[in-house]
Amino acid sequence: MHKKSSQSASALLITLCMVVIISILLLSFLVVAQLDRQSTFYYGQSLRAEEIGLSALQEITGDLLQEIAAGSKADNDPPGAAYTSNGVRIYMPRTPKSSQAARIGFASASFGTDVSTNMLPPALVRASRATDSFYASPPAADYNVAELPPPRASTTSTTDAAANGRIVSVDRWNKPLLLGPAVPEPFRNNPPQWVYVTRQGSRVCTDEEALQGKLRADLMTTNAFGVLGRYAFVIYDEGALLDMNVAGSPTVTTNTANFRGKTYASYADLTQVPGLAQNVVDSFVSWRNSGGLSRAGSYTNAVQQAATNGFLRATSTSGASDNPLFSRQDMLDYFKKADPGNYKRYVPYLGTFSRAVNAPSWGPATPKASSIDYSAIAEQKDAPNRNLANMRGADGQPLIKRRFPLSRLALLTLQATSASGSDIHASFGLLRTSASESWTYDHGDPHNIMTLEEVRFAGREPDFFELLKAAILSGSLGRDPGAVGGGAEGGPAGINFDEYSSISDAQILRIGANIIDQYDSDGYPTAIYLDKHAASNAVERLYDTAFGTEDLPYLYRLMHILFTYKVTNAQTRAGQAGGWLQPQVWNPHQQPQTPGAERPTEFRISTHGKARIEWSETTIPNSKVVSADVDYDADPPAGQVTFSATASSFRDQPISLTVSNADAPREINKWSSSYNPDTLFPTGNRFVAINTGTLTFSPSAAGASIGRRITPVSPLTFVLEYRDASGTYRPYNLLSRLWLSDGMATSASVSPQATSNDGSTLPQVYTVRPDPRTDRFSSATSFLSYGVTFNTSAGRMQMGDRMQATLRPNKDYKFAITKHVPRASSGFTYTPTSGAFFIGSWAENLTGLADSSSYSDVDGVTRPADGFRRNASTGDGNLLYHTASASPIAGVGNASAGWRPVILNRPFRSVGELGYAFRDQPFKTLDFWSKDSADAALLDVFCIEEEPTVVAGQLNLNRAPVSVLKAIVSGASKNENTPSLILSGTDSSTVADSLASYVAGNEPLMNRADLVVAATGAANLSAVFNASLSSAADKANKAYGEASVRAFSSTANLRTWNLLIDVIAQSGRMAPGAKSLGGFLVEGERRFWLHIAIDRYTGKVVDQQLESVYE
Repeated sequence: MHKKSSQSASALLITLCMVVIISILLLSFLVVAQLDRQSTFYYGQSLRAEEIGLSALQEITGDLLQEIAAGSKADNDPPGAAYTSNGVRIYMPRTPKSSQAARIGFASASFGTDVSTNMLPPALVRASRATDSFYASPPAADYNVAELPPPRASTTSTTDAAANGRIVSVDRWNKPLLLGPAVPEPFRNNPPQWVYVTRQGSRVCTDEEALQGKLRADLMTTNAFGVLGRYAFVIYDEGALLDMNVAGSPTVTTNTANFRGKTYASYADLTQVPGLAQNVVDSFVSWRNSGGLSRAGSYTNAVQQAATNGFLRATSTSGASDNPLFSRQDMLDYFKKADPGNYKRYVPYLGTFSRAVNAPSWGPATPKASSIDYSAIAEQKDAPNRNLANMRGADGQPLIKRRFPLSRLALLTLQATSASGSDIHASFGLLRTSASESWTYDHGDPHNIMTLEEVRFAGREPDFFELLKAAILSGSLGRDPGAVGGGAEGGPAGINFDEYSSISDAQILRIGANIIDQYDSDGYPTAIYLDKHAASNAVERLYDTAFGTEDLPYLYRLMHILFTYKVTNAQTRAGQAGGWLQPQVWNPHQQPQTPGAERPTEFRISTHGKARIEWSETTIPNSKVVSADVDYDADPPAGQVTFSATASSFRDQPISLTVSNADAPREINKWSSSYNPDTLFPTGNRFVAINTGTLTFSPSAAGASIGRRITPVSPLTFVLEYRDASGTYRPYNLLSRLWLSDGMATSASVSPQATSNDGSTLPQVYTVRPDPRTDRFSSATSFLSYGVTFNTSAGRMQMGDRMQATLRPNKDYKFAITKHVPRASSGFTYTPTSGAFFIGSWAENLTGLADSSSYSDVDGVTRPADGFRRNASTGDGNLLYHTASASPIAGVGNASAGWRPVILNRPFRSVGELGYAFRDQPFKTLDFWSKDSADAALLDVFCIEEEPTVVAGQLNLNRAPVSVLKAIVSGASKNENTPSLILSGTDSSTVADSLASYVAGNEPLMNRADLVVAATGAANLSAVFNASLSSAADKANKAYGEASVRAFSSTANLRTWNLLIDVIAQSGRMAPGAKSLGGFLVEGERRFWLHIAIDRYTGKVVDQQLESVYE
């Protein structure tokens, strides 16, 4: 009995245990099932949140594209314009404001120019917010309001708790650390607001709808307005940050020429970014570029190689590989580990994604006072200057698919030849069969450089010269001096300049040749022939040949020397007279650090045409006696002078040719008493000159007043030639077609019994041009006082420093021109209007000054020359003399002074270095520092290397923080020949501050040309740069003043939007009984960072990278 009871108890216990176990298993199953159900639910909600997030990114992108369309011109604006071709539309911005993504969500006054705790960073573009002036009163001038995307955000803040308590704090919004190390107050006070997603899509929802239950989306309801989720976003301009896949230079390169040249962001000085130390930069760059450094051997070489693929491909070798940053989180992780105590200070300035369409977007603006409305006619087919982004090929695609690489200039070597279809012909339109020939320009039209419209129908891309023609304002080209003879000015001293100088294509070729000669390393001038006239001989062909400018001497002045023999027969009073033209040569360039690797050292002046001298008594009619003609073409040696020159010869000031610096003259030119006993010219005279004839004269009485002059019988052309390696003399500088209808007259009382030379030599008249490198305005004439004689030992006129000096732009009447200057009717202005013309002031070319001269271009705009900001006290900017107290342009060290013109003799390091190239106008180089520059578009048309159509590492200057701008410009070179002259930390700070303040207070820059000329009449940015510099040298010398433009020109991206869209998406539904939008139940959440690049002009997404963010 007991045993049976014991067994029953055991069975019961076992049963109870089994029940417990089964219950536990059942409960576990139920728990697991519930957890799995919840997991499945949350996973499903996460997928829904992901779908909402990705859809939100598509919607935000679509809104951005819609904004582009709304902010773009429609066809027939201006009349006749068409922006759609073969179904392809170009989105030309209506205004500069609509060229940038609009700022939405914050008051404009809340933005700063740098990262700070009390102001919003300039790279912040917008946040999802319900109220903003952009929606409340859309700027109708900037957008077609009807095309703008609708507002979508509601009033519920992301910091408001949801029905289940979920919030997105402002600190979470700063996870990308783009707001700064700490969230600035304006953002903290105005965080993003939610966009609610309903079954019909996102729209503005209200608390009232929530209270009325209209937003419920339960499974059992079919409410079309039911809320399924919500999202919020912040958009940053990542293109305004330093792309750390490109930017940054190691210590080893910070003192190199490439670093000072600022070719790419790779040479940015990252130590200018707050908190970023050079040792951190060095470690990062060596890790990032390890493959390139291993392969190229140096950072500079690695950068150059990376540039050819647009910095978009990593380099690898068998032993090393580059380490690009694939996401912003990669970058944050790297610097958090490398520099944990400081990284939050500097990562707000850094990015990892940037793309720039490597094509110009310039369209011409119309300068004040211009007679040509460039902007209004930019869409007309016959206009030389078009809206470049809207120039199309036959397929409707852009005609200029990418910027022209200046590295192609390397094709034009001394020995290069070119046949039709060759690389040189395709890129430059140049042909020649032998290196001993000049180049001939012919790219489909042997007489002209084509316009872009003509190139379009030729079915090819434009060449180098065609791009120059398209980019340089047409009305700034082809200014001529008018016709010769008559009027108060007398007209130029040469004939046919109103025809030859007015050919704008010829000036384009000269500018192009000057660019070529800046780039190449040799010292031999480039020569390019354009068949504009039917040349009957070699000299006439020279008039249609464009010669480049090298670091060589040039023809500056011709002295007209007349003298008499003493009379040995007092009864007959018979005597002789003779004439000479004595050349002066001058090299106006500063002494380069490295002269051309190959350069000429032997030179010759050759004369073409005919001349004679004339004699007459001023009181006796018909007493004129003329000499036999001297025909220099029939007897070439009669008009030739040869001389040698080293790299430093003739540089300080204009130098007369004498026996000390030129070869011994022919016998005909040795008219001194040591050779001719009867001459009154000084014994031992040392000058070397060109004889213009001799004659016998017989005055009617002792002391008779006579007139003598040198007269061209046919136009005289003087050609300065260099001797090449083969021994052939080749032309490079002309003083052409002198034709003085009134001769070169002088007069004095001469005693036939004179025994001394006083009064018998008359070096009174001279022909001169302020800048010897150009013959555009012909030459002018002036005279000295009577009785001036030669200095026997010096071989020149005894006039103090006057004839060894340049024409000066000041009130000293010793330097005034008396006759034969360009005509007022051709755009030239003189004060006073007659008697004394101060053409030395063409080196400034400013209006409204007393005792000065200026000229306007063909479009009526008076554009300043390189010296317009000169400082007369220090000499800075004084291209024609040293200081206010010293007449000549001589002085200790003056030959290498920074205000003299520069010849680089090397490849360009930035597009801004085109500003060194001579413009074929007196003391004018291509202008990147004046408000009326006609050349600024060149910055947008050219690039440095052969780069792809899309590149990385460029910067949107409109929204870049000051510290980023400072990093770009710091260390930029101011003076090519003085490496120590750079934009220091202080300089770069003021420049960066000025640029950031400028774009904050004015309309955005639309293209690189706006670095110089504001498109809408705002304050000129180049003047802002100039005002930000402190020293007299920086303010007055053009090369110094353009340092900022050079630094920014190759790194600026003002066409492609590079945005980082930070979106947080939540799935869920309105809670039962919700009384407001805050009654949303959060059931799932995802976060994404979308890096996206959009071409503002084509509306195409250039590239994008999606970064999933896990928190």
